[in-house]
Amino acid sequence: MKILKIHTRRRSLYAIAFDELIENEEAKLDQSGYLLVDRTAFDETGYAVGRELCDDEFCELIFRSAYYRARERALYHLSRRDFAEKEMADKLRREFGDAAAKAAAARMVELGLINDESYAERYAEIMLNVKQWSPSRAVRELVIRGIDRDFAKSAVDAVNRDPKDMIRQLIDKKYASKLATGGIKAAASVSNSLAGKGYSFSDIRAVIGEYLNENELYD
Repeated sequence: MKILKIHTRRRSLYAIAFDELIENEEAKLDQSGYLLVDRTAFDETGYAVGRELCDDEFCELIFRSAYYRARERALYHLSRRDFAEKEMADKLRREFGDAAAKAAAARMVELGLINDESYAERYAEIMLNVKQWSPSRAVRELVIRGIDRDFAKSAVDAVNRDPKDMIRQLIDKKYASKLATGGIKAAASVSNSLAGKGYSFSDIRAVIGEYLNENELYD
């Protein structure tokens, strides 16, 4: 494929016209069918009008452009909050494709801007002490965000929160008066609310039984 024209576009892009129809599914095209590529990625190749690109060179250009743009987007996202590596790759994938998204996320790890270990430690604290989720739910949420299950469990265990103690604190803070006056329906409602935070019904039942007559509530 021969480069016929190179136009400058906004947002640090070039629109490049070739002498053949572009059919690559990974290519980003403008309304004229020109290939949109990151200007820095293109300039580093040294390509110019009249240059013939083989298939491998064309595919590499598309990847490098997507990777450069994904890398910039990753920096933007990290300026707003922390990410795990897989979480970042997932966020970038829809716009930039799988390979570029993974490469950009990996580059953030290399630069020390993404660290799954410190991420898990920080979010374990938030999930348990701020959101007051159960330890089991905190582990699940970390795994969903791409943290290895064993490490997620270690990070949650390090916070050292007992599920029953956490349930007691939630009841004392939010549900004590409701349990004292609401009977069976109130107990069921509180149980469902606590279950929504990931606590097991066995732990919920045991703690609520400390506040009310368990036999009466669960007949």
